[in-house]
Amino acid sequence: MSDVIVFRAKADLDASQNLRGFIDSCRERLTVFGSGLNFEENVWDITESLALKGHGNKRHRLVFSTFATVNDANPVALGEPFLSFTKAFVRYMQGLRPTKNVAFRLTALRALGNP
Repeated sequence: MSDVIVFRAKADLDASQNLRGFIDSCRERLTVFGSGLNFEENVWDITESLALKGHGNKRHRLVFSTFATVNDANPVALGEPFLSFTKAFVRYMQGLRPTKNVAFRLTALRALGNP
């Protein structure tokens, strides 16, 4: 199991610095979904880290795209800085409270980031 980092706001930082610190911390220090995860990719293959039984060769991927393009062949990524926050939040929450269906968290964030 990977180490969990408890995020604490720093009163002396403004919101953008605090957001950047959270994203950087999740990108560099967390190993949820594997230490070799390429944080910058907009599609994460998380099959190995979920270890679900009875799914055969089915791959489990997180696609960080908008609602409108999630099923397209070339989905459009969420806009920055929301894209980086979404990736960080999904990774952070999976470390804090693991779930077998990580896609539900991503779906909720897509609704918030819908243009």
